[in-house]
Amino acid sequence: MRLINAIKMLMKEHGWFCAGLFLMAVGISFSKHMPVHSSSAVIFFGFAVSIFPCIAESSKVEQSRTDSNNSQLPSLKFAVQKLYKEKQMLSDQVDELSAVREVSLAVGAILDFSEMIRAILDLVTTNYGISKALIYLQSDDEMWYEIVGAKANGKDISPARVLQKRIKIGEGLVGKSALERRKIFEIRDGKGTVAALPLSAKNRVVGVLKLFDPDSNVLNAEKCRKLHAVAGAIGIALENSRLYRMAVTDHLTGLYVRRHFERRLEEEFKRSMRYRTALSLLMVDIDYFKKVNDTYGHPTGDVVLKNVSAIIIEESRGTDIPCRYGGEEITVICPEADLSGAFRIASRIRERIESYNFKYGDLPDEILKVTVSIGISTVKSEMKTRKELIEETDKALYEAKRSGRNQVIVSESAKCNSAVVA
Repeated sequence: MRLINAIKMLMKEHGWFCAGLFLMAVGISFSKHMPVHSSSAVIFFGFAVSIFPCIAESSKVEQSRTDSNNSQLPSLKFAVQKLYKEKQMLSDQVDELSAVREVSLAVGAILDFSEMIRAILDLVTTNYGISKALIYLQSDDEMWYEIVGAKANGKDISPARVLQKRIKIGEGLVGKSALERRKIFEIRDGKGTVAALPLSAKNRVVGVLKLFDPDSNVLNAEKCRKLHAVAGAIGIALENSRLYRMAVTDHLTGLYVRRHFERRLEEEFKRSMRYRTALSLLMVDIDYFKKVNDTYGHPTGDVVLKNVSAIIIEESRGTDIPCRYGGEEITVICPEADLSGAFRIASRIRERIESYNFKYGDLPDEILKVTVSIGISTVKSEMKTRKELIEETDKALYEAKRSGRNQVIVSESAKCNSAVVA
């Protein structure tokens, strides 16, 4: 009993450690007078009492550490989520930069306007799997956006066949996208998805890319976002092409100027001779054009020339190069077109112009009928320079005019002499 009281007093005044040491000393002192198991039990009990504070303290520390870790879990989870989002954003940015680079490489070096439009439509419909794509460009008065190219289900569509050829800024999906300078994405119940993406360059919306697909899973928000990322590169490429086109096209007719004709014909002639591909040349002359100017005035003559040029551009293939050769003479370079192919193009042009009603006044019945004569020649293996091709085509045109006008004549040197007389 005295021993127990002594231990209690030691624990109260000196703590568990001292009480434990005291018990161990008692066990050792009386080991000779006590059974071995009893003295060992006292010594072990004393040892346990002495280290109890350490165990208790360690347990408190561990508990504190656990509580601290538990309190930090939400912040760690938030940090992990933030890092994941940043990683995803960086991944998206890499994808966007890769897409921009791809577009820049595909269309950035193209200066020919028609080729540029085709390249953009091919890129959008093929690489991104969009069913239908249309390109609208800003008009000269900056109040309208006019269709310049369209492609649907892998086939080129003539702008003349598009229902909305001209859209005023602010009106419709295209006009709204241009005015607000933002992408518009709409899912239409049972009718697929439609989107409009502004094409900007030099802080100006130069055009709008309109997209449609009957499957909303194909043209979805993610794909629309990726296409919007490359729209800037497309806009810059279009603007560069527009500036180049202004430098090499005739303002009145929209045809390429004589200098561009000479350069492109030289390029196509060399390519034809090197790779043995077909190349034909058309020369178109408006019949009695001087009489039109003398009778109706030069403003009416300009209207006739402008409309004839528009018809020639529409009836030519996308790869053809229509140019204003001089005055009312127009040439069309037809790469990879043999004589029969060139003859079909020329015949379409002649027939369209013959049936066209040219307006020259304010009254509905003030119309004018005009015809054209067309000469054709094609590259032959014995030709040495492009000038020979021009001379042969010019001879064919002269023969068409000499023998009655309003007809298509093939050059004698092409070993084919045929004519179409209205």
